[in-house]
Parts: sequence; C-alpha cells; structure tokens
Amino acid sequence: YFMRFAQAALRSSAEDGALEELERPFQSLDFLVRDWANFEDAWSVEECRAQMREHLDRHLNPGRVAQGSTAEALYSMIGRIGCYCLPHPGTKMQRAAWTGAIADLDDDFLRFVDTYVRETFSQGLEPKTVLGAELTTNTFQHVLRHFAVAFREAAPAAVPFCQAMASYMVLAAKDTAMT
Repeated sequence: YFMRFAQAALRSSAEDGALEELERPFQSLDFLVRDWANFEDAWSVEECRAQMREHLDRHLNPGRVAQGSTAEALYSMIGRIGCYCLPHPGTKMQRAAWTGAIADLDDDFLRFVDTYVRETFSQGLEPKTVLGAELTTNTFQHVLRHFAVAFREAAPAAVPFCQAMASYMVLAAKDTAMT
C-alpha cells in the first residue's frame, strides 16, 4: 500500500523530466540478517556472498515465492535490493553484565559488519532525487513532513458504492492519460 501510494503521489506531482524516477521511486533496500548460522568455516567471503544472494533469491524471486506479486512489486519500486547476513556476535554480549566492549564481539561478526558498513556508505548510496531535486539532509525533513501530511489527508472515509466507483473511474482515466 505504501509503495503504491508513494508512486501515485509522485506521479501526480511529476513534471515531464521527473517521470523516469517514478518507475523506481525508492533507491535501495537491504535485508540485514543477524545471527546467520549457515556459513561454513572454510568459506571465502565470495562463497558467503553467494549464499546471501541465494537466500535473497529464495525469498524474493517472483518465480519461487508464493506471493510472487509482492516480490514483483518490490522489484518494480526499488532500484536495488540486497541481502547481507551477519554471523552471531558472540555469547559475551548476551550476558546482562556485558559492558558493550567491542573486544567481546566475535571477530567474524566484526569483519562482516565492517564490510557491510564500508560497502553501504562507499558504494551503496547515491543521492536520491525526488521530482528532480536532490534529497539531502537539509531537505529531508521538509519532504518527510509533506509525505506525513499526504498520508494524514489520505485517510479512508466511508462513501457510497456509486461514489467510490465514480472516483475510481476518474482516477483510473487520469492515471492512464498520464502514463
């Protein structure tokens, strides 16, 4: 629902030059899995990554999952979807007396976290544009406010069936005309 609503909101506000971003209004989505216990001890980083890709494919390949339309919707709305699995951080951090010391964390966990963070912030993020304007730390709060207002004002209201059908027909015609 959120993705379709956001796409409709962008479409209604888009100018001709911004129509390309309507196809995939969301930049990226990473599924970060913690406590992954399926890596083999002797595996290389690339073998671990292959397993991560297989895990993502098992859950988001439209041809393999029961809700293929949900997976298709995700891929149609998001530019890049990834999965990154982290091993368990170690048993010391599970204790109530754990002080938060990084030295108590398992070396493999730290290595995987370091790799994920480095790749995310050096390769995985590009400035996002919304209706042709770059979304920055300065403009984000304004965009968020506008989306909050849009959702608040879009609360469903009970209407007679005939009025709902008429509204649907108008919106469908408008959407067809704009695409």
